[in-house]
Amino acid sequence: MASVDKIERELEYAKTQYDKCEEKLKEKEEKLKEKEEKLEKFMEGEKEDELREKEDELREKEDELLELKKNLRQEKYKNENEKHWWIEDMQELEKQKEKLEKQKEKLEKQNEKQNEKLEEEVKELKVDKNELKVEKNEWKMQMQKLQNTLMEATKTAKSSTETGRDFISSISESLKRSMVEAFEQKYKDDLGVLQLFEKHIDDCAHEWETAQDLIYYAPYSVLFQGSGTGKSRLLHQLAQDRFVIYLCFHANSSSGVPLATPTVRNFFLYQEENEMVYIAAFFCSCIEFLDGKSIEDWKNQQRDPEFEKKIINKANSLVTSWKEGSIELNLMDETSCANKIAEVWKKVEPHLSKIVNKKAKLVFAFDESRTLLGTLGQSKAFIHTRRALCCLPSGVFAIFADTISNLADFAPLASLDPSARLYLNKNKLFPPFYFMGRPLWGAALRSAAKLNELMKLARQKLLGGGITVYDWLNKPTLASGLAILSSRISLDVTAESRIASELVAGFMGICVHVSEDRHKLLAFYPSEPILAEAAALLMKDQNVLRKLLHFLLDALHTGYIEPGYRGELVARLLLMIAWDHATRDRDISPHLGNLGYSKEFVSCPIRVKEFLISLFGQENYDEHIQSFPQKLADGLLAFTHFIPVTYTPNQTQLRTLFIRFAAVICKRNQAGVDLIIPVLLDWDGSSPISVDSMSYFLIQVKNWSKVYDAHWPSSATSKLSREFVYKGKTTEENQNPYLSLYLQLGAPEPALDSFYIESFPAFNTKLQKKTRLEAEKAGKAKAQYCLSGLGLDKILYRCLDKLSDDDISILKQLLCAWPDPLNLAKHENVKSLLRSMMPLVYEK
Repeated sequence: MASVDKIERELEYAKTQYDKCEEKLKEKEEKLKEKEEKLEKFMEGEKEDELREKEDELREKEDELLELKKNLRQEKYKNENEKHWWIEDMQELEKQKEKLEKQKEKLEKQNEKQNEKLEEEVKELKVDKNELKVEKNEWKMQMQKLQNTLMEATKTAKSSTETGRDFISSISESLKRSMVEAFEQKYKDDLGVLQLFEKHIDDCAHEWETAQDLIYYAPYSVLFQGSGTGKSRLLHQLAQDRFVIYLCFHANSSSGVPLATPTVRNFFLYQEENEMVYIAAFFCSCIEFLDGKSIEDWKNQQRDPEFEKKIINKANSLVTSWKEGSIELNLMDETSCANKIAEVWKKVEPHLSKIVNKKAKLVFAFDESRTLLGTLGQSKAFIHTRRALCCLPSGVFAIFADTISNLADFAPLASLDPSARLYLNKNKLFPPFYFMGRPLWGAALRSAAKLNELMKLARQKLLGGGITVYDWLNKPTLASGLAILSSRISLDVTAESRIASELVAGFMGICVHVSEDRHKLLAFYPSEPILAEAAALLMKDQNVLRKLLHFLLDALHTGYIEPGYRGELVARLLLMIAWDHATRDRDISPHLGNLGYSKEFVSCPIRVKEFLISLFGQENYDEHIQSFPQKLADGLLAFTHFIPVTYTPNQTQLRTLFIRFAAVICKRNQAGVDLIIPVLLDWDGSSPISVDSMSYFLIQVKNWSKVYDAHWPSSATSKLSREFVYKGKTTEENQNPYLSLYLQLGAPEPALDSFYIESFPAFNTKLQKKTRLEAEKAGKAKAQYCLSGLGLDKILYRCLDKLSDDDISILKQLLCAWPDPLNLAKHENVKSLLRSMMPLVYEK
């Protein structure tokens, strides 16, 4: 079922087209009536004035000729000479008569052609009229169809717990209220985002003032970040100490916060001609309304629903006055519009300068601005808006805010814009601003939102918004699949891929870097427990998990995901599957139930023993694992997602990670260990979590095609010891027992081994050459329980029992997946051609 918001946008567009057809039909009917009246006059025998004049002249000449002939017959000639002159007069009159008859004949033919032309025009107008009627009826039928679909979708959205609309319009009324309250909370800015944003705007405005004639195209920047990061609230907060004209372009019917400005939206989208001129007039209108007002007056005035109509009416009046001033609108260029805006700004700027002590005294804020880029065929709206922005004077700046699927759309090269012929030397654009996290979850929880409702919202956002899991399974997308996986196992998405921008635009990714040309961005999924929980709830569905495995393999083959250490990637996925299996349908306390927890949630600490049984199965646990200290077996694990770190975590950091349900992807070139899972020991469930109670689960991943690597068994023991991992870390004084897990996923045969090392000396290089037995004899007491898992098979990892053989095959393929064109070719003849295109690459 399509989202209600999308259907309403389509319905709005259909209504607009219907109204246009109606207007055109009215024009055609008026023209047809005029032509039919003209044709009727011709049919009644009425002549054109020129033809009537010629006929009158002809009659006069005929009368003169008759009179002359009469005189010739009646009078006697005095001499032959006089007779000669009479005869010449008669001949001249005959010639004039003949000439007039030819002119008359020519005019009659012209009238006949004109008559035929009129008949043809009438015929064409009737055809056009009929075609317009058909088009009008088609749009009417489309409107009716969309209205029916809208009613059905609205009904479903109200009754179903799985459907929804963009952002908050699909969720419960209680969560809607919480989201509105969250938006209206006192602004919290511990990291100084607002101050940094204001500095960014003022620095750009200063650059525009000092260097606009040299390099910059227009005074605007882009506020760009993923969903729920507080872009709209930041724009509203900007209006505390300067004038901000806030324009929100999301769909008229959307219930998102803040409210839309539909009249302005339609004004920008549906101009049919001289678009830049009308938008420049809009800027003029806004500036005129600022005169004499304080910042608070202006904010109050913008809250009036009728106020935007007043601005639009004023803009239209300005365009009318420019027409009356003998200005051809289609000849007005950027310079002409800039002069008009400058005249108004010169009058208003002194007043604004008294109130605002900023470089950018006035900011036009375009929120949800992707609408300008091309929804429903209005692809030129942003081009004309950008042209009008070129006309703004110093002291005025603009911000386009959105998640925008392609940042380059808002920052195209001037040379690619046909409207920018005079501005080819000014193609530099101001950098975007994206330095903000996601306060959505914390703000919503502070507004008493329930966790289960937030979880529903998070799931919908990961799926792409407004669809059920069933809908997604019928039509899954690569971007949503990678978003679900990234929320849990932290995929490295290629910066150059279109997927990176899609993840930020519609699937909760966070942008952490944008290249200077705006074509590359780094998408990242930070530690967000709610988002990880939502992804886990989706992954519990075996059908969803199967789709995700296929997407991950495709992404590695096509280069959307950096292949990197594929063994570690598969290990993280394996551990997440084991976690989900271990936390399935657990009982929860009444306290957690009141907070919105449900039995299906995976964010619930479990014992180490329970996790190992989930990972390896009860039988393997009883046979190979059970003989280790009870303190360690009863330790608690809490991880729903992995995050990469740039440090080796100490006990304080492990405590923070545990509370966030996060496990660690170790820093680049970390000694000995690839993954770290925090472990909490000796906790009674009620007292605060002590830093001294933190231990860890150290994991090393190998992807060798043989049973053991060259350093076995030290790679599973001494090289996975605390002494090796924390070598040189004088602050690490953790004396708690800990676990280590050596995963050799590429081994041809499955096997599980375990041993408990009660003591190790301080690490030294000679220890690397010692065997397991030598290591066990050396030194005293820092207890390490070692596990070794070889291969990737259901026999070893019983958490994979519900996966099919095909699914296991994909997991194994992931271990050696890379962007190989042969893997993408579906037919042998294509593979043969590819081999010939890349000589010596493939063995014959």
